[in-house]
Amino acid sequence: MKKVIFAWHVHHDVLVEPLTEPIKNRIKYIKEFKPENEIKLRLRLLKVVKGELPKELVEAGKQYCEVRRKFFEAYEEGQKFVEIKQKYYKAKWEIKKGKLSKEFIKTERQYYEARQKITETEKKYDEARRKFIKAKEKYYEAYKKYESQILSLHAKECSNCPWDGETIFSKR
Repeated sequence: MKKVIFAWHVHHDVLVEPLTEPIKNRIKYIKEFKPENEIKLRLRLLKVVKGELPKELVEAGKQYCEVRRKFFEAYEEGQKFVEIKQKYYKAKWEIKKGKLSKEFIKTERQYYEARQKITETEKKYDEARRKFIKAKEKYYEAYKKYESQILSLHAKECSNCPWDGETIFSKR
């Protein structure tokens, strides 16, 4: 498992968390999709943790990232079936309008092949989701266990921060 980088305020309601993608992706997302009045504060507070976090939290964060990756892989696999199903029903609708097309024959075959696989995919997704939730809970348990130590490090690294224990938007 590769090294996991932690950052302050990746999300407005989480103090510290492991980055599941490069921080530049989060910066881009904030600039493109967050309300204009939040962008400046979010960007000012979003930063990589420089100090040392408790080992238990780091390990839980690594596990969280790995399980999250597998969860989203399983989710993507399920989405492929949804797309095939949509194409199939669209082509089937054309038949009801009296148009038998090559597209229907192609999508019908894809749909039934995918339907046979979907049960297995759903099981993988459910298992990945359970593991994801468990890993997230383990991470938050480690956070709570070392909260005072984490808050102390946060105070050193994130000066003039409006974090109130729940959100960065508390002083509006």
